[in-house]
Amino acid sequence: MGYYVINNLIKERINKMSNETKKQTIDSIKSVESMKAVKVAYDLTAETMTSISAIAKLVKNNTDNLNLLATKVLELEKKLEAYEQRKN
Repeated sequence: MGYYVINNLIKERINKMSNETKKQTIDSIKSVESMKAVKVAYDLTAETMTSISAIAKLVKNNTDNLNLLATKVLELEKKLEAYEQRKN
């Protein structure tokens, strides 16, 4: 999958949580320990998102490089074919 597709899927997943669900989740946090746990989970999620974004960019760059390589190989094959035809 491309970088943009992965980012869009992540955004969709985040946006699926309705405002009512978010409100219920926030209202259910009653103690300081719960708030600390939510903070830790949020920080871990943010770090994971950073890693996923970096991996998505790497995959996109690799895909772009493979596409460029394939284009160059195709151009060389056409030049070789034209050269072989002129030679005969």
